[in-house]
Amino acid sequence: MVAVDSPIRGERPYAYVRTVDGSALTAEALRGWASGSTASDKLPLVEIVEAFPMTATGKIRKTEPAARASRMPPAP
Repeated sequence: MVAVDSPIRGERPYAYVRTVDGSALTAEALRGWASGSTASDKLPLVEIVEAFPMTATGKIRKTEPAARASRMPPAP
């Protein structure tokens, strides 16, 4: 999860989610589920990804998702 700019809230969470193969889970469904237990100003924008960028040691390369999210249009 990374933060993206929001003209209304300053920053908003942006979640990258990897699902298991064959899953029918959508970003909209996950966001709807989260809205039941999360305050609206903390509700993340969600993007389903096939894989995370990894380092040579097998850790998630956190700078790449943050850079990708920063190129997205501002979140409401």
